[in-house]
Amino acid sequence: MASVKLTTSDDKEYTLDRELIFQSNLIKNMVTDLDVFDAPIPLPNVTSSTLDIVIKYLKIHKDDPPPPDKPIEKAVDDMIDEDKELMKLEFNIMADVILAANYLDIPGLLDIGCRTVAWHIKQCKDYHEIREKFNIPKELWRSEEEIAEMKKELNGILG
Repeated sequence: MASVKLTTSDDKEYTLDRELIFQSNLIKNMVTDLDVFDAPIPLPNVTSSTLDIVIKYLKIHKDDPPPPDKPIEKAVDDMIDEDKELMKLEFNIMADVILAANYLDIPGLLDIGCRTVAWHIKQCKDYHEIREKFNIPKELWRSEEEIAEMKKELNGILG
């Protein structure tokens, strides 16, 4: 079975079966269009710890048919148990996985990552709880007064 070598941003090298890694449209296109076979493909935006999670996802879904072109709106409850377990991550790690899925063009992983974040946001009562849940520093949020002033300005502009 043919394999593809990948090198992560922290210089860890992986050798993966083509069938497994070809779930990544980026890697598939690089290998097939550019005839990249022997040299490791650098992944400057992906760390080894993140790639380990991506590989778990790829192994779970190795026999799945290709995802449809248009995303299907599903809830987190519709995810298979293995995906739910895989997405039990700290937010910063989940964000890295979502960014890696986007970079590597793995639509299914991007979908379950985004659905999981959306589910967490929906569970929050207000923006304070969102900020707390996702460890967003308070300095990044505007004060109530600033928000009221912005709304006032926006209403003046929009009429």
